[in-house]
Amino acid sequence: MAYFIKFILLNNANMKKRTINLIVLLTTISLFGVIITQLFWIVSALDLAKEHYDHRVSFALKNAISELVIYNKTQNEAPPVEEPFSASKDKIVDGINTVFLDSLLRVHFIYQNLDESFEYEIVSSKTDSLIYSKRGILSDNFSCVPYKACIASHSEPKPRNLHVYFPDKQLFILNEILSWLIISFLFTCVVILGFVYTIKSLKYQKRLVEVKNAFFKNMTHELQTPISTISLASDILLNYNGKNTDRLHRYIEVINQENKRLKLLVERVLETSKFENNKVELHKTKLNIHDLIEQIVENVYRQQSEKTVNLQFKFGATRPILMIDQTHFSNILVNLLDNASKYSGENPEVSISTTSNRKGVSISVCDNGIGMTSNDQKMIFDKYFRIYDGNVHDVKGYGLGLHYVKTMIEAHMGSIKVKSETNKGSEFVVFLPFSS
Repeated sequence: MAYFIKFILLNNANMKKRTINLIVLLTTISLFGVIITQLFWIVSALDLAKEHYDHRVSFALKNAISELVIYNKTQNEAPPVEEPFSASKDKIVDGINTVFLDSLLRVHFIYQNLDESFEYEIVSSKTDSLIYSKRGILSDNFSCVPYKACIASHSEPKPRNLHVYFPDKQLFILNEILSWLIISFLFTCVVILGFVYTIKSLKYQKRLVEVKNAFFKNMTHELQTPISTISLASDILLNYNGKNTDRLHRYIEVINQENKRLKLLVERVLETSKFENNKVELHKTKLNIHDLIEQIVENVYRQQSEKTVNLQFKFGATRPILMIDQTHFSNILVNLLDNASKYSGENPEVSISTTSNRKGVSISVCDNGIGMTSNDQKMIFDKYFRIYDGNVHDVKGYGLGLHYVKTMIEAHMGSIKVKSETNKGSEFVVFLPFSS
């Protein structure tokens, strides 16, 4: 029955994982689809803008040439009149008044909301030879295709072609739809950022659920031991009829110790909730950290530890006096030393060293333990996180120690870093400033 229940739970977990992965995959595909569709509409808008631009140019050229033909006809039919300010020869080219043509083109281009920076030339229709050119340096250096129109009428035996160039055509079209391009780009960026944030939040929530489940599993395991011990000792006491006071005293002592253990577990959980609400209160005093470290090590390793630890001290700090909270600093070091011992196998080797500079003191705790991966190093200071060890409780704990350490070091305005490699041990470096 237990195996069946375990199989169902694992099945549900796998289904949830597959569902989340499917959602992420479908959302990613949808996002790429939206981006591709957006790009398609942008390209289509550019093509449409070019077609609209070409249509306006053709319409403007048609109207300008019609007016030019009418003007030439009226000039040819009118009797010659000597004017004091007649057009100079350089303005009349092959029967075409270039000044009038230039004005006509400019007026019609402005009326059609086209680019005012244009250049043109008049070419013979039969020989393709150049008759007149009003082109600048820009169009010579810029490969732009001309717009062509025929200047011809029944009264003119020599048809000619008008070639008009718009060197800034592409830039002008882009400026026309620039606002829509910017809006489209901004909305696309918002969608992408929202997608990335959602995926990160989803992964974070998933990880949070995993570490909380691991926390409750570890906490349940931690609570079961003292509860079972107290229950067993209580049953023995209830059924005890002997007169052996030593034995009776031993059972009462077991209950008392396990009760203290339960109290410590509850206090640690409550302390964590205080850290979350920023209710940390520090009572700082001037302390010599070298003396304090030796005192803590003596208490942890030589009185409480179940293992024989090979210790090395390297006190290199020339200014070991700090303003710190003795209780919290002691707890910080106890957690680091406890981890160094627990994760270092049967023959732990722990090195404690200090250095100082003008800003503060660095305290290093180095061990020869199992180490950790780079991914684990990123999360070891997260609340409830423990390095995955299957379902085995060889190393007791519930993922609050290093979270507490980091919180209290930051409360002292300090920092903590970890350097580790798998099967090569770990080193935790704590920095505490002189003025916090």
